[in-house]
Amino acid sequence: MKIIKQGKLPETRTHQCTCRECATVFEFEQREAKFVLDQRDGDFLQINCPVCGAQCAKAASKGKTP
Repeated sequence: MKIIKQGKLPETRTHQCTCRECATVFEFEQREAKFVLDQRDGDFLQINCPVCGAQCAKAASKGKTP
């Protein structure tokens, strides 16, 4: 077997988020966040801000479930 282009495992993908409470910008791996299914508004990743602890949400990639 020959790999033409190596991808990334879903759990190693990185995302960036800005906290609405304290304006901290942070980066996290997908496996660190909770994946939330939402049929109405679209699936999203939920994680707590490392500075103030507020919940932050980031839209999940379309068509890709972790």
